[in-house]
Amino acid sequence: MHSRTEHRFRCHHCRKTFTETRHTPFFGLKYEHHLVVIVLTLLMFGCPIPAIVMAFKLDERTIADWLDKAGEHAQRVQEHLVCQGRLDLGQVQADELWCRSQQGVLWLATAMSVTSRLLIWGRVATGRTEAMIDDVVRHVHRIKNPPFAGGDRKRIERYSGSVKGMHSLKGRTLPPLC
Repeated sequence: MHSRTEHRFRCHHCRKTFTETRHTPFFGLKYEHHLVVIVLTLLMFGCPIPAIVMAFKLDERTIADWLDKAGEHAQRVQEHLVCQGRLDLGQVQADELWCRSQQGVLWLATAMSVTSRLLIWGRVATGRTEAMIDDVVRHVHRIKNPPFAGGDRKRIERYSGSVKGMHSLKGRTLPPLC
């Protein structure tokens, strides 16, 4: 520790100093950290921004900035821990969803950890394609080959190769792949 009063540290490799909030959403903020945590928690549970503005007398742009910083930090943590295979995911479940939009029908293939409900990977496509499923399965298997569960085992096995440890949860069938 370089300075205990300012919570500054020194890198042993490059000898530069840095604060404990460096590369976090709290870096350079002029508000108390507990206020930022409370506001982000309220946003996470769906509290409207105008209600937070009235309750805490904050500017909407400040709240939007905190939300952007927290989202960027969460993305970096996801890329560092999940995409590099540094987490024990346990059982992983794959699923596909579709919705209608102004551009037509969109398909979303996802994979998530069953125990932690952590989204591992997702892919959106305009049609239900082989490449969409392959991309999700490939990213899941890049992370230590976890036990895999899916609702449509035969299709995923046929279009993505053999998926070890895969268990069918429901016998429902989906429309054919494009």
